[in-house]
Amino acid sequence: RFHRRSIFSPHPQQVTLVSHLAVRGLPALTQQLSSWSSFASVCLVVAKEEEKAVIDKWWRSSASALQLVDLHLLLPSASSHPHSECPANILRNIAIGAARSTVVLLLDVDVLPFTDRMVAIDRAAQRLLSDGSDERQVFVLPAFEFAAQAATMKPLDLRQDFVPSSTPADQHVGAHTREKLRLLSLLDRGLVRQHRVLHSPRAHGACDYERWIAATRPYAVHYAAGFEPFLLCRQDIPRFDW
Repeated sequence: RFHRRSIFSPHPQQVTLVSHLAVRGLPALTQQLSSWSSFASVCLVVAKEEEKAVIDKWWRSSASALQLVDLHLLLPSASSHPHSECPANILRNIAIGAARSTVVLLLDVDVLPFTDRMVAIDRAAQRLLSDGSDERQVFVLPAFEFAAQAATMKPLDLRQDFVPSSTPADQHVGAHTREKLRLLSLLDRGLVRQHRVLHSPRAHGACDYERWIAATRPYAVHYAAGFEPFLLCRQDIPRFDW
């Protein structure tokens, strides 16, 4: 059900972040929103009635949530087992359907959108807007996680390569290209790796990361069993099975 709506309304051409979680994931949502400067549509599953007060307190105490986040709650039915897991795609579908912009970015709550001034996302979003709903295409986003040896480094040390450069040598390079070069530097140093590659390599394997490293333009990705991509897509895409 609808719970809270942001003070401001998104422009139809803005990108809305779509995420879903249980109440225990609110700290992760706070961190995710700190890396996102646009609107968000979020669905939470509420296991107990008292959790609604926790959600309200979080929403009212966050200026960015008040201004930019729409919250939707999925409440258990009377027949639900108190410890049963709600399929994630139900939550995802609710958040997608409630998004108030044409283009949405679908991410798990523990994934940070890490982009240099939104350049790459904005360009892809404009293509989705101009192509229209008949094309039925989506953009699959590569995702990375910090490797074990990065755990001892300060967050600033890991992010400093992504600070926009102002050196003369970089003036002819697009912002999204600078971002990728800095990410490749982290890969070369063994500080990041493909998201979930150790525990679930098929989840993002179809992205073909070796090809992505060398790519200078988007390329087609084909579905494979176990594929769980993060997507930039139109809000009117077919809903997820569950």
